Amino acid sequence: DCSDITTVDDYRPDALSNYIYWVLAKMLVRCLSHVLDGLVRPVQPTFIQETSVLEKYIVASEILAA
Repeated sequence: DCSDITTVDDYRPDALSNYIYWVLAKMLVRCLSHVLDGLVRPVQPTFIQETSVLEKYIVASEILAA
């Protein structure tokens, strides 16, 4: 029941630490995405955001089947 939670001190510390790690991870991703754009070569499609793992699997299976 959340009706007795009135301040931040009422939350469990591990729940707050997970949120803090999530925020820090998002900040790191935002900062490093600009740096990674210059470091990742076009032949490294793992780091391209618009592609999916399934797409890579399908392409690899088509290449091997040819």
